[in-house]
Amino acid sequence: MNKSIWDEYLKNKKYNRLDENIETDVLIIGGGIVGILIANLLKDYNIKYCLVEKDEIGRGTTSKTTAFLTVQHETLYQELNDIERRSYLYINNKALHRYKQLSKIYDFDYEEVDSCIYSKNHNLIEKEYEILKDIYPDIYINKNIPFDSDAIGISFKNQAIINPIKLLYALAQDLNIYEHTEIVKIKKHYAVLKSGKRIKFKYLVTATNYPINNKLNFLFMKLTQKKSYVCVVKNKFVKGTYCSLDKDNGLYYRMYKDYLIIGGNDSDTGCGCKSSFEKLVCKKLNITKEDILYSYYGQDTTTLDKVPYIGYSDIFHKNHIIVTGFNLWGFTWAMASSEIVLKIIKDKKYFKLTRLNRWCVNKNLFKNIYTSIKNLLTFRRPRCTHLGCGLIYNKEEENYECPCHGSIYNKEGKVINGPARKDINV
Repeated sequence: MNKSIWDEYLKNKKYNRLDENIETDVLIIGGGIVGILIANLLKDYNIKYCLVEKDEIGRGTTSKTTAFLTVQHETLYQELNDIERRSYLYINNKALHRYKQLSKIYDFDYEEVDSCIYSKNHNLIEKEYEILKDIYPDIYINKNIPFDSDAIGISFKNQAIINPIKLLYALAQDLNIYEHTEIVKIKKHYAVLKSGKRIKFKYLVTATNYPINNKLNFLFMKLTQKKSYVCVVKNKFVKGTYCSLDKDNGLYYRMYKDYLIIGGNDSDTGCGCKSSFEKLVCKKLNITKEDILYSYYGQDTTTLDKVPYIGYSDIFHKNHIIVTGFNLWGFTWAMASSEIVLKIIKDKKYFKLTRLNRWCVNKNLFKNIYTSIKNLLTFRRPRCTHLGCGLIYNKEEENYECPCHGSIYNKEGKVINGPARKDINV
């Protein structure tokens, strides 16, 4: 089981399966918070759309998130030039403001808090502070880090935490959604369903965490899927959110009501282990395994340069828009991506920083290439139905995992995380 604290808020509300041919201006694939936010914005602008989800809305990555809303994404600002960091900060701050506006309309337990990144490497924190203090003045050095007295941090004022599933259902109630509607083939202006029915569209938006239509643009070379583990306990409290930058034993924290949500052990799919994270949490918080009320993982997609890909799929499909690669900061970028997608559709303009055709040559690219070649050449069986890599069996979690592109299958061989779309024989 991979039951999260947010699963308690999942509803039994069902949406119809699509069983006929239809036409729409915009087809959105993916019923997580990204697809829902995009659909909601298109509805507000009276743009005809439909959203299809192969399972049920909100039951993928959205239900496994920690749901931090912050413009503070580790130390990325040190890796951007001045124009890029101002642009990145602007689009994410605008997204934060939109969540605040939505909180005046819907109840999703929105709460403003200070958000802190911290590290035992004081020079790293001080460098980030010097870069940001002039372009984002609402920050301060924080020397009171819970569970880590040797660390210091930078806190951003007026960030937020929410209940992601309550928000998703609040927005979804008035949207044009089809569940249990699986896309099996995509052409330039139509998609074919598993039933054989077709959806004609002017624009296609793929919002499936890892894109299902990514071969022409070689995104599979530029994306990595990571598993992030989460434990939830009671009787431990923090004020605000905290995210460690330290690779060894680094954790991040937030409260929800009287629950403390702890995340960490971020690792490439095929490399992580839930029990090792539980041991780390118990050691850090001085608790026992019996004190852990929920223990689960989420999966997110990361890019070579830590900036998402939001834009045209490739030069042959400029009406196909891909939204992916939020680098573990999904909720802020989910909102930002809805604005970017609207701008592409409505004004034919795109956000330069997130374009798909940018190329980045760094150690992550060579690591991705090496991992793919190594696992394509292995004799290990079974093979992933995405691009044929040998799968690794995770005995503890009873899953088959693809170390190349992050697909996960349960022990019966059924796909539970893409990009793979076909089951395996086990």
